[in-house]
Amino acid sequence: MAFGSSWQAHKAHHQTRDRQPGASLSQSLIQLLHQRRHHIIKNPVRGVKFYDEDNEQMRVLTFTEQRLYLDTASQPLRDVGMLMVETGMRPEEVYRIRVENINLEAASLLNPYGKTKAAKRSVPLNKIALEVITRRMNKVSGEYLFPSPTDPTKPILSSTMLTTVH
Repeated sequence: MAFGSSWQAHKAHHQTRDRQPGASLSQSLIQLLHQRRHHIIKNPVRGVKFYDEDNEQMRVLTFTEQRLYLDTASQPLRDVGMLMVETGMRPEEVYRIRVENINLEAASLLNPYGKTKAAKRSVPLNKIALEVITRRMNKVSGEYLFPSPTDPTKPILSSTMLTTVH
């Protein structure tokens, strides 16, 4: 069987076998290309539309799980968790909160970081978030709300947070 027809047969097999062809088909075509690379001169899947891959796996905590975590987490994990829950910020965004970007009077903070334009935003603060931020602001002397334990001129790192988990 010629290679050009084998990838089409491979694709047809997946379409009939899988109820919803998608990422597995795209990955199979890529794998087939790599397996047959030494037999071909040009890319046999050029022009083939690949399926979008939705590899995002997100699970929202239940209120019970959230409460259990917040009741048992040590600091600064508890405060990071509280701010994530109350503001919708990502962990890295919380770690990098600068004191200068907090406006207690307006009950908001500026998040100048992010992968997308939408991630760079003004974040409203509710009563609980304000309490956490005010308490932390009274404890820190540097520019970050969550300073690094080894260098207070820098924000805490994800790797540092992982080592605080016992």
